[in-house]
Amino acid sequence: MTYSVGPKGQVVIAKEIRERLGIGPGWRVVQRLVGDHVELYFLPPPHKASLKGLLRDRIRGTVSEEAWPRRGRGPGGLPGGSVKALVDSSLLVRYLTGDPPHLAEKAAQVLDGEEALGITEVALVETAYVLESVYGVPRKEVVDALLALLQKENLKAVGGDKELWMRALLLCRPSRRVSFGDASSGRRPWPLG
Repeated sequence: MTYSVGPKGQVVIAKEIRERLGIGPGWRVVQRLVGDHVELYFLPPPHKASLKGLLRDRIRGTVSEEAWPRRGRGPGGLPGGSVKALVDSSLLVRYLTGDPPHLAEKAAQVLDGEEALGITEVALVETAYVLESVYGVPRKEVVDALLALLQKENLKAVGGDKELWMRALLLCRPSRRVSFGDASSGRRPWPLG
């Protein structure tokens, strides 16, 4: 398939490719120059869909409830009233893995609700680390799950920028040579079209 570049630099993505990847109107494109070619990553528009158990079929095993750290509940709200509470990596991992099921259900009740919740870069990086190192989820699938998570409408970035975090995740997607933490602290932005 060969297409011409339009006068404003537009390129048509072939229908077969759009259909196979599920790309539709409103999707965003992250572009990256790699050697003599361009890589494109497509990000779905913000959504309210549940991601509970998204990685259930990809985990190596389960983690006993006793192995999870016990944490107290934080305050009912955060200054400024923009978010009701912050989510931590424990909640995110349970939600995405569906493990253990009864706690994953509780996590889904929180994350799939309407209330605005805050997510930090630390929670995101910790979640990536646990999914890959403890649950054995392949890196590409971890990145894809976290990208989908960041697109949830009720999750708001606290102390950072969701768009920058998505770019950082894409930096480490193709290779284990770039860690999640390094990618997120590198601040090497890509053009987003």
